[in-house]
Formats: sequence, C-alpha cells, structure tokens
Amino acid sequence: MTSTALPRTYQVRTYGCQMNVHDSERLSGLLEDAGYVAAPEGETADVVVFNTCAVRENADNRLYGNLGHLAPVKAKRPGMQIAVGGCLAQKDRSTITRKAPWVDVVFGTHNIGSLPVLLERARVQEEAQVEILESLEVFPSTLPTKRESAYAAWVSVSVGCNNTCTFCIVPSLRGKEKDRRPGEILAEVEALVAEGVSEVTLLGQNVNSYGVEFGDRQAFSKLLHACGDDRGAGAGAVHQPAPGGVHRRRDRGDGRDAERDAAAAHAAAVGLRPRAAGDAPLLPAVEVPRHHRPGARGDARGGDHDRHHRRLPR
Repeated sequence: MTSTALPRTYQVRTYGCQMNVHDSERLSGLLEDAGYVAAPEGETADVVVFNTCAVRENADNRLYGNLGHLAPVKAKRPGMQIAVGGCLAQKDRSTITRKAPWVDVVFGTHNIGSLPVLLERARVQEEAQVEILESLEVFPSTLPTKRESAYAAWVSVSVGCNNTCTFCIVPSLRGKEKDRRPGEILAEVEALVAEGVSEVTLLGQNVNSYGVEFGDRQAFSKLLHACGDDRGAGAGAVHQPAPGGVHRRRDRGDGRDAERDAAAAHAAAVGLRPRAAGDAPLLPAVEVPRHHRPGARGDARGGDHDRHHRRLPR
C-alpha cells in the first residue's frame, strides 16, 4: 500500500496598498499552480509569504517583529519556509537575511512570478535565495490568480511612476512607469465579466499618466470609454463613483486636465446610471488615495498607488 504525501500549505500575509493586495492574489495563484494549498484558518503554514510595504509607518518594524515571532516556530518545524517580497524587500534586499537569517527567500516587486522556483531552489540548496530585479519581468495581472472575491477584481493598467516627488519612495521601488497595452487590459476585463465579476478596479501608481509609454496622453480616458462600452468590456459599465474621485493632476505635457477627460469618459459610458436610494453604501469603494494632492506638496498621506473603480452589471 502506497501513501500519498499531503500537499504543502501556504499563507500570504499582505501589508500596504491595493497594488499589494493585487500582487498577493497572484502569489496565491502561483503557489496553487505549483501544488500548494491554502493553510486552514488558525494553522501554521508550511510556507509563509510576507508581501511588504515600505511606505506605511513602521513598516520595517512590523516586518521584523513578525519574522521574530516566526523564528521559534520554524525551528520546531523542519521544512517550513519563509519568504519576503514586496516593496520593503526591494528596498532592503539582502539586509533581510542578515537581520533574519531564518528567512529562505527574498524577492522584489519586479519578479513575483519567480516565487515557486525560488522556494524550491532554497529547499534543494538549503540556503537563502535573494533575487531582486531592477525592472519588471512580467505584468502581475498576467500571472495566475486566486481572487479573494468572486464579484470584484483588480486589473493592473500600469506599474511604476515617472514623477520625482521628494517625499515619495515609490518610483525607486516600483521603477519607471510601464503601461499595459489597452487590448490586453480590455481582454482581461472581458474575461472577468464572463466569470461573473461585477466590479473591476483599475490599478496603477499614477493612472492619470497611463499611456505615456506609448505616446498617447488621452489613453486613460479612452480606456475608460472602452471599459464602459459594451463592445469593449463585454457588458458595459453601469456604475461609476463621482468623477471628482479621479486623481487630480494637471498633465505636465500639454496642460490638459486629466480629471476633465476622465469625467467626460464617465458621462459617455454606456449604461451609466445614478445611485438609487436603496443602493448599498459605496464610500469604502469610492475612496481614492492620491499620489499627489493639489497644494499639498510634501504631504505623503496620499499613499503609494492610484485606483479607479468600474462597476459592471451581473
């Protein structure tokens, strides 16, 4: 009689912005594709992955504190692995394994798709693997995913930022802006709608500058038009928070107001409707952290990403 080994379990712990939540869903999808299963609630996983933030207050203290708590746990569990990724990993690199030598894998923001390979390499070679790339390998949205919600999904339209704000560390950790082609984004939105998703959030460190990489300054408003067109997004956009929620920044190239373009795109969206009296509150979904705030130069309260919600019909 032969016995079948149980699959190894994993847990992904996420800190920081919605872009990190998006990336963590991809990390979970990658691990499940590699044969891992999510650890049951309350149980210690065979593989614990920290997807970190370098912007939020005390981010490093929080990480190293949690790593310290896991050190004695790992010492009692042969084969357990700990991986650290995300923005703090991109910043600290090999410092992490010096401060916490029980960490097995350190990976950055540009190579989250390498996690399963790095875990296996660390297991076979019995030494820590630190791999940090300086530019994006694959857009995270193209990787396997395990979404937290059946009806809501994150779609990355761009990664990185070309601004050089003195208070912001994001460009050095996420790199220069890279834009996905509109066709790829719309194909993903169509696939999500076909799966029953009714709310899509477009993500980027600075969505208003979307299109700069391929030379189209109105690309973001065009993308919103296409997402709201039943020919472009499969079912059309039927609900969108107020255009005032769009990241407000005057385009530095030709002076065009990005908010005005986005507002026009919302107004023209097929099926756009006002909120009805009985609709569920939307405030948690409407809040848009801003990378820049008018008249608030040097204020880092805006967070480290921009997000834009599209609500689609079921």
